[in-house]
Amino acid sequence: VGAVIRARDIRLSALNANSKPVSRIKNAARLRVDFVLTANELATPGEKTVYVRITSPDGYVLTTEAMPTFDFEGERSEALAAADNALIVTGANGTLTVGTEKAIEYCLKNKIPSILFINGLDKDNANFVKTVHAIKEKYGNKIAPMIIPNMVDEKMKGFVKVAYGVLRDWERNEHPIPANLQSDYEEARLALCEAAAENDEGLLDKFFADGDLTGEEIERGVKLGVKACTTITVLGGSALKNQGIFNLMDKMVSTMLSPADAQPQKAFDDGKEIEIRPDSGAPAVVRVFKTTVDPFVGRLNMFKVLNGTVKSGDTLIDGRTGEAQKISSIYYLRGKKQIPKIGRAHV
Repeated sequence: VGAVIRARDIRLSALNANSKPVSRIKNAARLRVDFVLTANELATPGEKTVYVRITSPDGYVLTTEAMPTFDFEGERSEALAAADNALIVTGANGTLTVGTEKAIEYCLKNKIPSILFINGLDKDNANFVKTVHAIKEKYGNKIAPMIIPNMVDEKMKGFVKVAYGVLRDWERNEHPIPANLQSDYEEARLALCEAAAENDEGLLDKFFADGDLTGEEIERGVKLGVKACTTITVLGGSALKNQGIFNLMDKMVSTMLSPADAQPQKAFDDGKEIEIRPDSGAPAVVRVFKTTVDPFVGRLNMFKVLNGTVKSGDTLIDGRTGEAQKISSIYYLRGKKQIPKIGRAHV
């Protein structure tokens, strides 16, 4: 069970080497942060270690050699704990960012099928190909670019469908690949064929024999790789301008796991580790991935139904403490509409 602990009355003071307050930054040897933690009924009493990150208005993070930068990872871990699939969004800045790397590592470690979406291709100096290269330097053939953006005057006018070798515009019309994209296309096509072939022995034999795969064969091999978490497909576009979003949604439907195909979840029953496999008719099992305390409502548990059906008034057993917990009301995370019951895979 996790909960957010909030702070108030935050004050930042500059101190010299003798821990005396100073007004000039050139005289400062350290910074002191004072704050008050608000009451939290979920947290056990006692001393707490609190990590603070200090940033400038332009986002620069203050660090030292002894204390390098770090990410606050709780929110990401909570969300991915309830996810059957993951959509990782990164910018087209030509690098592998720390946040993107950690998200990819988490998904690979925990066997969460993933799609990587390179966003912001409408921005000046955006570079899809350079960003893919930076990510592939670390992850190799796990990274499978499905498109090459068609940039005209630094604006995305469509994309090359790498598996099928055609250019598609925003009206979904298809055209031959222009000469200026041919080199990037051939490189991406080879990488995509290799990624697809590595997930199926039949495709691997055909690729070695012919040196190429059909579009349908590439799609099949990539889907197998996404499901096995050995392949991460790469798409791109602009969320702000709704460019490439329909293609992204199509790939999410065609390659990601449905709730019926979801990976078995590990759990404990009387101290023994078991696997929970998808079964709507089985007894109710839920996973609480986040807990908050609302000043007007009280404790709110956000959970995902792994098996069975859960309705208001049900009593479930806490697998961590063995205590019975009665469900008073159930809400979806939109508005204040109450619902009588929810089924498997619902959050």
